[in-house]
Amino acid sequence: MQKFLTGLKGRKYTTARGEKRTLSAASVIKVHGVLRAALADAERMDLVARNVAKRASGRRSWGAPNGGR
Repeated sequence: MQKFLTGLKGRKYTTARGEKRTLSAASVIKVHGVLRAALADAERMDLVARNVAKRASGRRSWGAPNGGR
């Protein structure tokens, strides 16, 4: 999970209009929130053994340049 979230930071994408953009730190944080909530539900329903999103380290490492330093 940590590697996935770190990999999202700064990822380039193309909008529907063909504009090139970079994924923002706020978007990465929102992705983490959605994944964490979905995995919490799955954990409650015994669909997964544990919620790996809980173990992903702080937002600084995904959102800020140089790991928040």
